[in-house]
Amino acid sequence: YSRRDFSLIERVMTEWRIIVYYISLFFWASPGRLNLDHDYPLSLSPIHPATTMLAIAAIISLLALATYSAKKDRLIAFCILWFFIAQATESTVIGIELIFEHRTYIPFMMTSLLFVLAIFRVIRNRPIAYGLLVATALVFSVWTYQRNQIWQNPVSFWTDTLFKSADKPRAYKNLAFAYQQKKEWATAVFYYKKSLNISDKMAPPDFATYANLGAALIKQNSFFDAVYYYSKAIAQKKSTANILRPFAFALAKIGELEAAKIYYQMALNIFPEDESIKNKLAALTIFLNQHIDPEVQIRQLLAGNPDDPALLLKQGDLFTRQGQRDKAIAVYQTALGLTDDNEEFLNRAILSRLTEAYAVSRRFEDAIETYQQLIKMTPDNAVLYYNTAAVYAIQGKISKARAFLKKAADKGLNVEEKIKTDPNFEKMREIK
Repeated sequence: YSRRDFSLIERVMTEWRIIVYYISLFFWASPGRLNLDHDYPLSLSPIHPATTMLAIAAIISLLALATYSAKKDRLIAFCILWFFIAQATESTVIGIELIFEHRTYIPFMMTSLLFVLAIFRVIRNRPIAYGLLVATALVFSVWTYQRNQIWQNPVSFWTDTLFKSADKPRAYKNLAFAYQQKKEWATAVFYYKKSLNISDKMAPPDFATYANLGAALIKQNSFFDAVYYYSKAIAQKKSTANILRPFAFALAKIGELEAAKIYYQMALNIFPEDESIKNKLAALTIFLNQHIDPEVQIRQLLAGNPDDPALLLKQGDLFTRQGQRDKAIAVYQTALGLTDDNEEFLNRAILSRLTEAYAVSRRFEDAIETYQQLIKMTPDNAVLYYNTAAVYAIQGKISKARAFLKKAADKGLNVEEKIKTDPNFEKMREIK
C-alpha cells in the first residue's frame, strides 16, 4: 500500500461498488463503458459516497440468495458463489490496482450459465427464450466488433483510454509512446509532458517516461530540454548505456563537452565492445585536445551550427563570466529568437540569464519585461515575484515592489528570511 494512493480501508470500501459495476458490465457492456485503465473514484467510508452502502446491500442480498438456494437449487447457489469466490483474490484486501475488466473473465463463466438458467425459468415459451438469447448474443457481438475497432492500433486504443480516464498519467504516457513508435515526435513530446503535469506524489514520473521524452526531444533537435529529462532519468539511479549514450550526445550538442566525455566513458564502461560509443568518445577527445579553450570550443561548434540557440546560450554564459554584458545580452536575445515554443527549459534558461544581465546592466524595464515572461511560464515560482519586487525597489517604485513582494509571500516564499540575505536589504525592508 506504500505505493498506492489509497489505503486498505478505502480499497475494501471501494471494491463493493466495483463488484456491482462488474455485474452491470455483464448486462450492459457497450464500448463506451469499457476501459483498460479506469479512473474509479474512491469510497472513503460506507456512506461516502452513498452508493457504497447500496452496493454493500446488493452484494449481501446476492449472498443471501445463494444461501437460500443452496438446498433447493444448488446450481444457482453455485453460480452466485462462483462469481464472488473467483473475485475474492483481486477484489478484497490485496493492495493491487483497484479495477481491471479482465478480472471478470473467469467469474463470468458461471454468471453466464446463471443468466441462461434464469431466461428459461422466467420465459416458459422456448422460441421466445431462444430468440432473446440470440438477440443478446447479437448485441454483444456488435459491441465486440466496435470495441475491436478501438483495439486495432495503439494510438486509437490509448486515445480512447485517455478520453475516459483524462486524469491518469498512464494513459498519456502510453499514448505518447504509441506516437513515438510512429515517429511523430512532436505529438509524443506533447503527451509525455501532459503525463508529467498530472503525475501526483504517490505516482511520481517513472524512469521510462523521462528517458522516452528525452529520446523524442533529441529527434526534434531539442537537446537542451533532452538533457534536462535525461538528467531526471539518471537521477533515479538507472544509468544504463541506453540512457548514458544519448545523454552524452545531447550534452555535446549544447556545448557541455567535458560532461559529455564523462558520460560517454561511463557508457563505454558498461558496454566496452560498443563501437558507436568508442567512435563518439574518440572524436570528442580529439576535438577537446585540439581546442582547449572553452570559448574556442563554442566558436568551433557555432561555425557548424550558427543558429543553434543552446550553443548561443553557452556563448552568452561565457561572455557573462568575462564581464562582457552587452555581448552576452545580444547573444541571449539572438538565442531567444531562435527557440521553439516547445523548448520549455531552454526558453526559461535564456530568459533567466537575460533578466540577470539586464538587471546588472541597469536596464530595469527590460528586466521587468523578461521577468513577466518568466512568470507566465511558471506562475507558481515565488522567487520570480520577489526578484521583480527587487527590481522595482531599486528603481524606487515602492507600491509596485510591495505588490510583488506580497505575491511572493502568497506563493509560499519566506520573505523574512529572503530579505535578510538580500543585498538590497534596507530597501526591501522599507517596502515590507
